[in-house]
Amino acid sequence: MDKLISKVVNIFINEKIITPDEEEVYYYCIETVFSLILFYGVIFLIAIFSDNLLITLFYYLGFLGIRFTSGGYHLSTHMQCYIMSILIFILSLFIINLMPKEIYPYCIGIIYFLAIPVIFGLAPVDHVNRRFSAEEYRKLKTKSKLMIIILFFVVIGLYGIQTQLSWAISCGVCCATISFSLAWIKERREKNYGS
Repeated sequence: MDKLISKVVNIFINEKIITPDEEEVYYYCIETVFSLILFYGVIFLIAIFSDNLLITLFYYLGFLGIRFTSGGYHLSTHMQCYIMSILIFILSLFIINLMPKEIYPYCIGIIYFLAIPVIFGLAPVDHVNRRFSAEEYRKLKTKSKLMIIILFFVVIGLYGIQTQLSWAISCGVCCATISFSLAWIKERREKNYGS
């Protein structure tokens, strides 16, 4: 993939779309786009071949809703993040599909009993490469609180109609809250003890 990205960046430079001193920034951006396409392509294929497309969409509704407003844990490279995310997604699919429906309400209750106070009390968490201004922090704090409440009510509303999809959203929320919590712990540790 590095060779392909380098070729694309070189074409941009040769066509005078970018200057050579912008090469590093564009390389990073193109790498990120290609990685996202690869990641979501793999997720889509897993969802299609496992006959879990709708469950996947609802799982990511919960996961990305929290992740985009609250933040989350980052590994040291895109590839590590994507591999870990795919493994967690596959594990989540097993849990969503194999968990007995009779215990859904208890599990959903526990997830939101823990997730709501965590998000309300601690979100958002920034990243060393992207620090929030005071205004951004305030807006994301409000958005993260609103998002967890909206997802909670969506799950409650959906529960009587399509129980498994409400469970899928809750599993996404659970994974995102765990990721957020790990990022929050890591950030506090780095602030207290240095990198």
